[in-house]
Amino acid sequence: MVPEPCNSHHTPCNIEEEEQHQEEEEEMEMEEEKMEKEEGEEMEKEEEEEMEMEEEEEMEKEEEEEMEEEM
Repeated sequence: MVPEPCNSHHTPCNIEEEEQHQEEEEEMEMEEEKMEKEEGEEMEKEEEEEMEMEEEEEMEKEEEEEMEEEM
């Protein structure tokens, strides 16, 4: 069978499509990594905020105890 000229004409297009597809996949992976990193940073921020809240609560308790002692 003789290959149709259309096929040989199509091949470069397919290679380009493959390259584009690969680039898109790489971009998706980069986006996912960025999202994961941002989520991790948000988690850290939330943990820090929780720690600060706990510290503030402890400070308030200590202040209340001091006030009671003075009474």
